[in-house]
Amino acid sequence: GGMPLVIIGTEKDITSQKKNLQETEARQLRYNCIFETPMMGIVMFDENGYLTNINRKACEMFGCNHDEIEAEHVTFHDLLDISEDITVRNADGYCMTQILDLDAIPVDQRKVRAVKRNGKLHNYIQLATVLGDHNEVLGLFAFCRDVTVMAEKSNQLKTVEEEVIKQKAELARYVTSI
Repeated sequence: GGMPLVIIGTEKDITSQKKNLQETEARQLRYNCIFETPMMGIVMFDENGYLTNINRKACEMFGCNHDEIEAEHVTFHDLLDISEDITVRNADGYCMTQILDLDAIPVDQRKVRAVKRNGKLHNYIQLATVLGDHNEVLGLFAFCRDVTVMAEKSNQLKTVEEEVIKQKAELARYVTSI
């Protein structure tokens, strides 16, 4: 046996691949931190208005299961009960406060079967259209807040105010009759 005369090796620079992977992981982390905020429901729709992703807070608001609602092929019109006149392109900046009386619609007759919640749901919704570099529509975000508790407290406050006004009138009638 002899000694090898030549040793051949190869080298591949993977610096750019590692950097790209790190940047992708950092973007994914930022996306998850924003999308999974416990503060607000966020629903993503594609360029045709079909649901592509929904965060936990939105699932909680609508009383739905993430996988079920994604599998249902739901449009933003049906989920958010928005007029067909609103398109993904012209929805940007659209804001509304809505009251959905889910008790009035039996579960088997709802447009979105995955929505299982009951009662009156007061939502504040703001839509944001996502455009690409060439002004093409990429999708739509719906930012949702459940304002049911605020609405109920506001109604309670109005009831208390009305009662105070009645009591004042009654007291004034009593005092003037003395």
